[in-house]
Amino acid sequence: MRLKNIFIAFISVVAASCSDDLGVIGTSIQPVSDQIFVAEDSFNIASSTIKTDSIYAKTTTALLGSFNDGVYGNLECDFLAQLYCNDDFYFSKTLINDKLDSAIIRFYYQSYIGDSLAPMQLSVYQLNKELSNELYSNSNPAKYCDKSILLGKKGYTPYNASLSDSLRKVYKSSGFFIDVKLPQSFVDNFYKKFKESPSTFANNDNFQKFFPGLYVTNSYSSGAILRIFSTEMRFHFKYRKTTNNHDTVGIVRMAVNEEVYQVNRYKNDEADMATLLAPNPEKSYIKSPAGVFTKLKFPIGAMAKSLKTLDPDKKQLAVLNGAKLVINTYRAESSKSKLQPPTAMMLVRESQYDSIMTKQIKYDVNKFPIASFNSTTNSYTFTNIAKFFSSELSSTTDINATSSVILLPVSITSQDSYGNTAAISHYFQPAAVTIKTTSDKLKLKIVFSK
Repeated sequence: MRLKNIFIAFISVVAASCSDDLGVIGTSIQPVSDQIFVAEDSFNIASSTIKTDSIYAKTTTALLGSFNDGVYGNLECDFLAQLYCNDDFYFSKTLINDKLDSAIIRFYYQSYIGDSLAPMQLSVYQLNKELSNELYSNSNPAKYCDKSILLGKKGYTPYNASLSDSLRKVYKSSGFFIDVKLPQSFVDNFYKKFKESPSTFANNDNFQKFFPGLYVTNSYSSGAILRIFSTEMRFHFKYRKTTNNHDTVGIVRMAVNEEVYQVNRYKNDEADMATLLAPNPEKSYIKSPAGVFTKLKFPIGAMAKSLKTLDPDKKQLAVLNGAKLVINTYRAESSKSKLQPPTAMMLVRESQYDSIMTKQIKYDVNKFPIASFNSTTNSYTFTNIAKFFSSELSSTTDINATSSVILLPVSITSQDSYGNTAAISHYFQPAAVTIKTTSDKLKLKIVFSK
């Protein structure tokens, strides 16, 4: 630990507290009575890699597939989903031959991780039981689906090589899609239920009792994971327009949205997890959405002692004007790993960790500092996080006291008109990063005054 005391004018202190640079500050010529003491100090941060059993995983974006990364190991993803039924759902009253022609389930995706030409297959099963309060990544599909009702399966490659070049140009802006054709027997029974029991389709609650939802899983090969941003069931039919008495083609859709449950499930190889979780003095890991995080242990007692150095009696804490933490990372060679670092990280106190992991995050800038990844410096920089430590510092009396904080990957979902973070969520995309944890790379720097 190093400590520097210098004289400085008050205006310089104000400037320092607003700056990202916590380096040594110059001295202004002021009468001694108008001058105040300012000091800076730095502290080593202990770290370790931890894993949670599950994370809050209710989202409209789904991951599907299996992928083995050369650095961070295997990841398998599938999902359970309900389809939303609008109030007073209906088909046209003038269906040709009084029947639905066909139906498909369509999965839209814009991005993927892994081999673009990996031969994959997905299978879609109907749930046997209605989803209820399933919010977490360790949900058990067997609780809701015995795989007795196979709605369909489809082979594909992530690049979707089955599309012609002309169609690929059409869909490249909105994303690719995979269509799974549903059995005609399912389509006929669906329409029969609609005709015989209109109340089943009167609202979403009634509909869920009739059609509990889908279990979508990878059923062949490994090599890629899709990021599916929309799932919908599409019914096709022909009907007669009463305005001109002409036959035309119609489509009715039911889709996953925020009003229903869609829960991602993630599975990791145990041997891979053991490697990441093994104690290592030089590095720690973060892997998403696997629930692998880095825990940082701040020496809050030593920090409080340092803040008393400006007080002759060593009793009164100085004012913490600024605190800066830089998380330096190793970049894995692209030939070994396809996973990119999470776009942003958030500091969460260990005491709040369980609550954050099992709920939607309600963002507060003072409670949850955030740093975005800088690809030029390969780092995350938390600047001006003094308020994050203030309450602990003022109440700490034990010089050996520590404060445990979790480094959590998050997505910034919205910003205000000034570019400030307004809302965040758990990071659900496949991502990983290795953090440098040696004493020269993981330090907290503070500036304080009296």
